[in-house]
Amino acid sequence: MNFKNKNKKRERESDDEDSSGDEKIVTNFINKKQNKNETTTTTTTNTPLSTLAISTGGNKNQKLTDILTELSIFEKNKGLQHKYSAYRKAVQSIRAHPKEITSGIEAQKLDGVGKKIAKKIQEIIDTGELKKLNNQQKDETLTSIGEISKISGIGPKAAQKFFDEGIKSIKDLEKIKDRLTHHQQIGLKYFHEIEQKVPRNEIEEFEELVRQALLKIDKKIIYETCGSYRRGLPSSGDVDILLSHPNYSLKMKDKKETFHIIEKLVDSLKKSGIIIDDLSFGPLKYMGVCKLPSHIKLDDNNGCKKENYANYSDKEEEEEEEEDEDDCSTKKENNEGKEDETSDGEEFEEDSDATEPEDESKRLPPKKILKKKKVEKKQEIKKPKKTTTSTSINKGDNGKKSNQHITRRIDFKLIPIESYYFGLLHNTGSDEFNRQMRGIALAKGYTLSEYGINKFSKETGKDDQTIPVNSEEEIFKIIGMKYYPPQERNL
Repeated sequence: MNFKNKNKKRERESDDEDSSGDEKIVTNFINKKQNKNETTTTTTTNTPLSTLAISTGGNKNQKLTDILTELSIFEKNKGLQHKYSAYRKAVQSIRAHPKEITSGIEAQKLDGVGKKIAKKIQEIIDTGELKKLNNQQKDETLTSIGEISKISGIGPKAAQKFFDEGIKSIKDLEKIKDRLTHHQQIGLKYFHEIEQKVPRNEIEEFEELVRQALLKIDKKIIYETCGSYRRGLPSSGDVDILLSHPNYSLKMKDKKETFHIIEKLVDSLKKSGIIIDDLSFGPLKYMGVCKLPSHIKLDDNNGCKKENYANYSDKEEEEEEEEDEDDCSTKKENNEGKEDETSDGEEFEEDSDATEPEDESKRLPPKKILKKKKVEKKQEIKKPKKTTTSTSINKGDNGKKSNQHITRRIDFKLIPIESYYFGLLHNTGSDEFNRQMRGIALAKGYTLSEYGINKFSKETGKDDQTIPVNSEEEIFKIIGMKYYPPQERNL
């Protein structure tokens, strides 16, 4: 797809309509690469596949999906991944069904619903509950493993080991916190806050703070807030931000050459008091804990307050002294993935294959260049009902609202420029949507990942060269799948 062709219409969510800047720089770079490999061709049918059920009219079978989802989590905690996946597949088909299901026989007609699951559905319809789930909820082992595995850094296997040692609750973990890894200690420390959902307006504030930091580091950096936020949901489990840069390539990643965007970004946010603790820190991925500054106010209508950035003007931004655009020097990593202490001292030269945009405003999505535009143009999604479970404002001793925000989880991931749209697709999710899309790709003879799509060669027994794309839509076309905008990927 050529983004300069204005005659081509694209179905995109409101979040993406303003992102012509980052699309242009990514497309220009990839087009250069694609010209070197013009023999690569793809056959597209652009037809929807029945194996992927998308709900567009709301969940008419909420009780069924809630019970089966909870049951799937118990199976996952028992290490039965195949059962977990089976229940999740059934849940997404039931959720997408446009009518209320009245019998197990009716449910069995849906993709992913076999005889055993259909029998459970009939039991739920007849009794309003599921005996198997009730029994598992009473099982001390399963409930303890489920509780312990809620801590970041503790999976079902580690939780099982703790249980075998007599550690059966989060309170028990507190007693042995010196034995925990750093990641687990931080997860335990902030558990009661980071388990709460993050509302959209709070994510928007974090996004703006990240934008300000990135502009000071390198104005060529491309970024997008992903996860359930990009899928248009009213709240998210954490803040997921994808990063890329025209000068960071797949070759550099393969050679383990470090591009210091994440390091500089985290350092900046720590100095600002926004990031307060690390869970894990690497050149390609960062996981941490953050908190909004106390001066930032969140309104009750899920919108950003203009006065939050009253002292931050575009004029001041323009007057800031620009840093060297190629200030992200490289180091080689050792076999453990850690950086060597010595650097080769060389800076990256401007990549000749990356065409520079006409002006600075096209290096980042327009909505992320000017805060005023971002504040005034709200996303066109339904506002969630007011809730007290995901608020970031606590109440003081007098019962009135205080402006003390709670801690949140934040992740950064750096993706090579050639992989930008694959990374965007992968990190937008949902997990189930990604799983099914990879399955569809595999059935068509392709392997799909967050770094690219490859045609499997029967002659060599290996994947051919990655197929360049200029948009998410092109990935769907390659595997003959109808395009679903982000807000329709909530499986």
